Amino acid sequence: MSRRADAKCHVLPITARGPDGLELSIDIAVLGSSKPNRALVHTSGIHGVEGFVGSAVQLGLLKSLPALKEDTALILVHVLNPFGMAWLRRVNELNVDLNRNFLQCSEQWQGANVTYANLDSLLNPATPPRFDAFYLRAALAVIKFGFAALQQAVAGGQHEFAKGLFYGGRGLEQGPQVYKQWLREQLPKMEKLVVIDVHSGLGPWSVASDLVQVCNGALSTSFYNNITTGLSQPKTHRRPMYRIHGGQSDAFTELYPDTPLDVIVQEFGTYTGLRVLHALRDENRLHHFGERENLQHEAKCRIKEVFCPRSHQWRQAALQQGRDLVDSVLQDL
Repeated sequence: MSRRADAKCHVLPITARGPDGLELSIDIAVLGSSKPNRALVHTSGIHGVEGFVGSAVQLGLLKSLPALKEDTALILVHVLNPFGMAWLRRVNELNVDLNRNFLQCSEQWQGANVTYANLDSLLNPATPPRFDAFYLRAALAVIKFGFAALQQAVAGGQHEFAKGLFYGGRGLEQGPQVYKQWLREQLPKMEKLVVIDVHSGLGPWSVASDLVQVCNGALSTSFYNNITTGLSQPKTHRRPMYRIHGGQSDAFTELYPDTPLDVIVQEFGTYTGLRVLHALRDENRLHHFGERENLQHEAKCRIKEVFCPRSHQWRQAALQQGRDLVDSVLQDL
């Protein structure tokens, strides 16, 4: 489809394999200027199983191309974690959360929040999925630590529990390596750069929250003032509810320190946070202690549902909101 849209296509293969030995790659389509001064980089699937909604938005953009200014490119980065998407996992083949893997040079590939360490047995039980009063135990943890502190401790990222949730790894993974190298070679110098990184699972049902991770002047103040009006669904632009270490935004601030740069995480809300965490927890248990290759297992079905609900209404709203944000950015860029 990208070739039919007259896009320049790039394929970045990785060594991990999908079901039945399927070869995997990060696929990139460049639309518009071949030597752009300004670019919108639209990324999907850094969290594997979250990639379905971002992929659908990108396919919609290829079917109905947005207007691009003469010196501007729209760059669609399709599935930064193809292993996770193929196997219905949020992480890669080494259990690494790639959105906790882009550490800055000054940061250490070690450590875990003390609260996370105390909750290891709750978050990462060394057994196949089974009933173990998770919701009751999680509610007690919220009462003990407070919701905000608990969310930060659990989701912020850790580098000690290699089989645990939100594990950031012990070094830069292959996918992030080849992706950063592609950015260096293909976008060596930019006048303005905007990144939209698409996720799902956090926030109110069927509402896309635009979480601003970096705001260094690529887009105008009026863009951020107007983003809450005139679009198909209510939207917010705000700082994330918790801080992460080693997110994709860190790669862009490292590569483009002097470029006006904005990074927006478009997060499509689905189910409650505890339901999403429970699904992540059970899939992780299945992978390490159960039938990891059984894509029909209940734990696999549930993790796909919490990140890409079967609801037609949810999917249509996501497609429209995803397109709305791209059009708004391109008008302002």
